[in-house]
Amino acid sequence: MEFHQSSAATAAFDDAATINTPKIASPFYRHNMTTDKQSAGSNCCRICHEDESSEELIDPCKCSGTLGLIHASCLEKWLSMSNTDRCEICNLSFEIQRNYKPLLQSFRQWWRTRNRYGPQGITGDIVCLILLTPLCIAATYFCAIGASAYTKLGFWEGTGLTALCSVLVATYCLWLIVTMRFHYRSWQQWRTRNQDVKLIVKHKPETCTIEFSNPLEDEFKI
Repeated sequence: MEFHQSSAATAAFDDAATINTPKIASPFYRHNMTTDKQSAGSNCCRICHEDESSEELIDPCKCSGTLGLIHASCLEKWLSMSNTDRCEICNLSFEIQRNYKPLLQSFRQWWRTRNRYGPQGITGDIVCLILLTPLCIAATYFCAIGASAYTKLGFWEGTGLTALCSVLVATYCLWLIVTMRFHYRSWQQWRTRNQDVKLIVKHKPETCTIEFSNPLEDEFKI
């Protein structure tokens, strides 16, 4: 009898422990839980978790419930940052319009970007440009003067200085073109990935139901 009571007590304890054990909720479950606690029965944006007091909530995709409501500005910002045009849950393609940012604004934002799409080594290239440009100009100037003087005197050193000056200028120009092309392509890649997104269709199309009548049933009704 005592053994039976102890077994029953152990089973009751296990049931209580099972009930009280916390479960790790998924992000969408936590979102729903937060929404219910925040305001019972009220709708909120699934990105910023704010209601429609500041902006109208729209339902542009196939998601239902609280996951289907979102602010247009939040969705446009997310689509621009993620460089996609699909919903991450229902995989529906949004009807959007992409426009490039203004040149000055895009250059400023690209300059402040610290990922692989931002400027790579541009500070070192600017320092090299500041140091090498006056050195190249001065070397070219003195080489040109020396080549001109030696050429007038009929010495072959004039031809050597002319060739050296040409190689120096060509090397500097080649380095400058390659460097500028690299950073220009980096900026263009960032500008392409970070366009301004405008949502065209803000509400999912309504599904209409068409009822068909059976002619035989109509005859029997008559």
